[in-house]
Amino acid sequence: MAGITGSLYRQFALTIAFSVLLSAFNALTLSPALGALLLRPKSTRTSRGPLARFFALFNAGFARVQNGYTRTCDLLIRKVALGILILVGFTVLAGGLGKVVPQSFLPDEDQGYFLMNVQLPPAASLERTSKAMRQIDEILKNEPGLHYFNAIAGFSILSQTISSRNGLYFCQLKPFGERRTAALQSAAIVADVNRKLSALPEAQVFAFLPPAIPGIGQASGLDFFVQDRSGKTVNYLWDNTQKFLAAVKKRPRDRRRQPRLQPCEPAVIRRGRQGQGAQTRRCGPGCVQRIADSAWRLLRRPVQSLRPRVESIRGSGAAVPRPGA
Repeated sequence: MAGITGSLYRQFALTIAFSVLLSAFNALTLSPALGALLLRPKSTRTSRGPLARFFALFNAGFARVQNGYTRTCDLLIRKVALGILILVGFTVLAGGLGKVVPQSFLPDEDQGYFLMNVQLPPAASLERTSKAMRQIDEILKNEPGLHYFNAIAGFSILSQTISSRNGLYFCQLKPFGERRTAALQSAAIVADVNRKLSALPEAQVFAFLPPAIPGIGQASGLDFFVQDRSGKTVNYLWDNTQKFLAAVKKRPRDRRRQPRLQPCEPAVIRRGRQGQGAQTRRCGPGCVQRIADSAWRLLRRPVQSLRPRVESIRGSGAAVPRPGA
């Protein structure tokens, strides 16, 4: 099962499986046996022994609880004002608990570590990324509550891609016994780290907590997907993505949304022939669009247009390679 429902079911798969097995065992064995005991005619003889005394005490206690419940219901029925007052009290208590407990569907949890994603401008070299990450190391060394961290240059945890302009940090916090104050909790440490890293001009760096349930994403929070269903250009998708992000960042809680889409990567193309000097041409923002348009035209080309070429090769007696050969 895909989606968040599948991830939740995978977490509780063993619990659900054992619950079903116990329920089936109970329905096939214990419930019929209990039904036979309840439907058996009562004996007029007085039972003796430790079990008889235990059952007698249990029946007496159950009868007292039942009688007390009946008297309480009778009192509440006759005293309507008292019943309404108790109901209002429980309502106020439930409202207070609703403000104290987390209100999100999957609230963030202090799991003892957090992640960081580093992103430099497009086409930044790995050397430049490593230099920026060394500056981040100096900031993390002075962060209270942080035990140790590990940095990986050239990989993005959000897009799961290898890129020279990205970096990744695994930050391990100190044990929970050493982080008893509110300022040393994971959410407070992540907020303090983001505040310090926001002043770093070389790269876009932000720390985030891992998801509460593994498998539902790379980070906690929300993931947005913008889809172009009209089949237009990459620039059209990028422009509308920027408009969407501009509208999202107006909300106070959604100012740190980062897109994974990059419509262009600066590049330098060098061409040369034997006996001639090499020619250099820079690839601008339209290169990716031209490559995408060419690939789209190739994919839309019918397969029948390639068959005359194959038949001419076969007619000439040349060997035609088979797929997988």
